[in-house]
Amino acid sequence: RKLSKAKLNNLIYKTNIKDIKGSSYSLLTYINKITLLKFT
Repeated sequence: RKLSKAKLNNLIYKTNIKDIKGSSYSLLTYINKITLLKFT
């Protein structure tokens, strides 16, 4: 039971990191698009 909970927590942790990386990446591309629009 403890092992399964640890595995579950690890899965949640990894998923959260993926979500954070994904959102920060999309935010970066969004900012890049804005700056490109400003300079062109």
